[in-house]
Amino acid sequence: MPRRQALDFINENGINGDGCPEQFEALPEFAWLIKNADRFGFILSYPEDAKEGITYEPWHWRIKEKDSGQTDFAIQE
Repeated sequence: MPRRQALDFINENGINGDGCPEQFEALPEFAWLIKNADRFGFILSYPEDAKEGITYEPWHWRIKEKDSGQTDFAIQE
């Protein structure tokens, strides 16, 4: 199983922000993510100041790892 697991959020109207981050940032869903993501174990994968040099992607989030390298989530196959 990969160590880093991520997902791309999209709203019910199909808006994902790909190519237009400002469009995704304007969504109430994004405001909810910013406010609640930490509570549910998510972190923004590529913030505007990403050290990886990857373009800002407000729709792309990853599951936070614990100190042990594990997450609170399990993938069932």
